[in-house]
Amino acid sequence: MDAVQVLTKSIPNIRRGGQKTSFLPIYKYLSKIGINSKADYDNNQLGINIPLFSLKDFQSYNFSIEDKQLSLDEAIKKYKEHEWKAIALIPYLNIQEDEMDTLRDFIKLFFNKYLIKRSNYSTHMRRLICFYDWKRYGWYDSI
Repeated sequence: MDAVQVLTKSIPNIRRGGQKTSFLPIYKYLSKIGINSKADYDNNQLGINIPLFSLKDFQSYNFSIEDKQLSLDEAIKKYKEHEWKAIALIPYLNIQEDEMDTLRDFIKLFFNKYLIKRSNYSTHMRRLICFYDWKRYGWYDSI
């Protein structure tokens, strides 16, 4: 399935009614069709009007100020025994471009445990995947 079909058919069907409750990565697909800014998105000729996420949509758990100031590696190490907490914490961190591969590898490592095998923490993982998509392929103007 190509990016246009994903954006015009699949995601709208999953998100029924335009709600932002389904955490699905969309920015990679938007970038594949040349939508790389809010202006591009607002003026797209395909009629794509999927509600866009903002940073606060990825943040869903209460962490201390100290936790929010950790680096990605520090957060992963701190919550090694309870990785779901690292999964929930990461969207609060100031992730840098040079940490994106580490973040991708972390997601891959726990993807099966939290999504395929179904976990009580699967929503945190879906949020993290969308956060990664937003950081890697998204834009941050006016969102």
